[in-house]
Amino acid sequence: MADKLRTPNAAGAWGCFIVLAAQSILRCSAARAWAGGYRAFPSEQLPMANEFDPYREALVLEQLTEWPDDYDGWETAEKQRVASALQAEPQQAAQLEYVRIHSGFCRKITVTPEDLARLGVAV
Repeated sequence: MADKLRTPNAAGAWGCFIVLAAQSILRCSAARAWAGGYRAFPSEQLPMANEFDPYREALVLEQLTEWPDDYDGWETAEKQRVASALQAEPQQAAQLEYVRIHSGFCRKITVTPEDLARLGVAV
């Protein structure tokens, strides 16, 4: 008798849980976008300014230095030295971009001839 009483309650509880979970998922902006609603992520809705920003700088968790194909012949040690110098002073970089990641930002600097001239590196 006790098993028969528990079965309907358990089924009802699971059904309620599934409905609540589905409602929560549909409230999620990514799920709405997947279902054909508005854009999934806020960064897709509003363009992010790509200039030095002290607020985002405080939230930088990753650093990425992007090298154009022109510099493929450079040695890795030289690239690392230049990348460290560029990342040490991001406000001086010619091409700076903040990429939103799950828990903060990734600072992405693309190396330009202007940056190399500023650092005094022979091209």
